[in-house]
Amino acid sequence: PDHSYLLTGGLGGLGRSVASWMLEKGAHNLIFLPCSAGKTDIDQQYFREIESMGCEVTAIAGKADNKSDIQQVIQKATKPIKGVFHLAMVLRNAPILGVTCEECTGAVKPKVDGAWNIHKAFQAAGIALDFFFVTSPLVTLIDQPGQGNYAATNTFLESFMQYRHRAGLPTSVLGVYPVDDISFHCRKSVNLQETEVARPVLLAREGTTRLHGAYHLKPPPTVSGIRPQEQPNG
Repeated sequence: PDHSYLLTGGLGGLGRSVASWMLEKGAHNLIFLPCSAGKTDIDQQYFREIESMGCEVTAIAGKADNKSDIQQVIQKATKPIKGVFHLAMVLRNAPILGVTCEECTGAVKPKVDGAWNIHKAFQAAGIALDFFFVTSPLVTLIDQPGQGNYAATNTFLESFMQYRHRAGLPTSVLGVYPVDDISFHCRKSVNLQETEVARPVLLAREGTTRLHGAYHLKPPPTVSGIRPQEQPNG
């Protein structure tokens, strides 16, 4: 109750499920950093739901790849931030030979610049985090057509997390499959490629089950895959 937790983005299916999981584990103060500040009717309804569960919600419009937005979050937090879920993402799918500079940087900045800004801002503020989770699609481990820009992003993140580990800072990259319920992928209609090539998808609740396992590993894994459970045939 004396701490708060930051979710960048955090209003898609996985983000909402992570927030609910945090409440179940005793968190009472959540800070969301979406571009919209959660002003849509759907987001406002969700905030009312978790507030009825005893959660104090703070929504701040901003982007993780904007350094001043992260600094603003730290300054506005009514209670010390002790953990971060870096969930913000933008998908710009395109064949690697035809990808434009805008498509490449559009996918890279939210994750790469966002992770770096979080790292630097909390260090500058002298805040020791209990955890720092970054989610990314599993495109470095499986072939994912049209997401070469994200593969480069993930490769950086994995190296960056190892750098933090060597510095004694808690960090994990959580590789996830596309989320199939009320998620960024579904709401933005960008999961067509995954469906066309028969990629497995993840239910948001299943994602937090895997997150729970990664959270309790000591030390936490640098890269932990979150993938759907195998379903029996028939």
